[in-house]
Amino acid sequence: MSTARVASARAEILLPSVREPIFVIGPDRRMHQVNRAWEEFTGRPANEVLGLECGKRAASLDDSAENLVAAISPPRSVLEGSPLETKALIVKPGSERTWVRLTFQPLRSTAASLNSVYILGFIGPIAEPAGISPDPLRLQLLAARHDAAQRYGIDSLVGRSPAHLRLLEQIRLAASTTNPVSIRGPRGSGKKTVARVIHQLSRSRHLPFIPIDCSLLPSSTIERELFSDQGLVESSDPIAGRSTILLIEPHSLERETQRRIARRIDDHRRIMLSSNIASVDSSDVDLDEEFACRFSVLTIEIAPLSSREADIPLMAQHLLDRMERRLDGNGSEFAPGVLDAMRIHDWPGGVSELARVVEFGRDHASTHIITMEDLPPPLRPGSDSREQAPSIPRQDLDSVMTRVERRLIELALQRAAQNKSRAAELLGISRPRLYRRIRELEIPDLELPESS
Repeated sequence: MSTARVASARAEILLPSVREPIFVIGPDRRMHQVNRAWEEFTGRPANEVLGLECGKRAASLDDSAENLVAAISPPRSVLEGSPLETKALIVKPGSERTWVRLTFQPLRSTAASLNSVYILGFIGPIAEPAGISPDPLRLQLLAARHDAAQRYGIDSLVGRSPAHLRLLEQIRLAASTTNPVSIRGPRGSGKKTVARVIHQLSRSRHLPFIPIDCSLLPSSTIERELFSDQGLVESSDPIAGRSTILLIEPHSLERETQRRIARRIDDHRRIMLSSNIASVDSSDVDLDEEFACRFSVLTIEIAPLSSREADIPLMAQHLLDRMERRLDGNGSEFAPGVLDAMRIHDWPGGVSELARVVEFGRDHASTHIITMEDLPPPLRPGSDSREQAPSIPRQDLDSVMTRVERRLIELALQRAAQNKSRAAELLGISRPRLYRRIRELEIPDLELPESS
């Protein structure tokens, strides 16, 4: 019998008599055994935790048995045979948060494979989480998730900066009312995610959440979806009529459509706006005055990620943990210096760019450690994202794209015989947007020659 199996068998005999809280993790990475002292300390009976899989990182700090096991799971270095002393934050039944000291001792012979390792764990109270070498970022992340879940009912938006806490307060306020909500922020800042969170926190959470991108759909399609007999606004169906509607880039709507929406808002239907523009009543966008006024009561501003430097490490770790859970991973983590590089990056693409960078690093890492070399070039050592320009200058690219857009509009106008409504449909944009681009691109308003 191997050393590990002998040690495990002896542990099964000795554990009940040991006064210190002890647990054993088996080769299948599941809770194998706990003693009575462990049950008393954690407040969990053995039958609730035995057989639960370790290594799954806790998604939040609730008092479930699964999250308790996740919180005390050993890191990858222990699974590879290295003993470790660290700390963790657990939640006992009744939501009592407790810092604990964890000591892991792998049990295997020199000939044993990685898959035959038993892990003996010791757990005990600790007054202050200082003096031990843990992963403080993950503990901060779990604490942030717990605080958000306890106070706001969510743990999917993480951060500790004043701007982030203000955002959570605004979300909670928006969820408590059916008043129209305008969500503004830079591209990639997570406006649709904020809207979904508001919906999930509201009393309408059991009803559909329907995003409509007004800049992509023709006006005729949007009119039909909103105002036909079976449309979202006019329908008498109790589900469709009370669904949450998110209008993305609403300034692309025709003014008549905007007015109809403003006049159909009531206390039974939640309508939200999501826009990249600086202000819902900005003079440089095509908004109906009544529509702008109706949606100016409750406005949520999402700060650029570059101004929330303190939140970036937490958000990066949150995104990595979410990928690990989705892909059934086993403990990817960031090497020292990676999060510092992320903190000072400009992030012009916002949270969406951060998510892509984290996914890129995880996919390109040769081990479970994501190093600087695994990141995209703009974040690697010796490169400055603000100085590293593409091979074609940005102004040249803008000029090319402007010429392409101008030519497409001219062709659409020719095909539509200068009928701007028809040209807008051919281009798949709203008529106000087409008028605005014609004016901005200084496209001449050609009149058709009179027929002879």
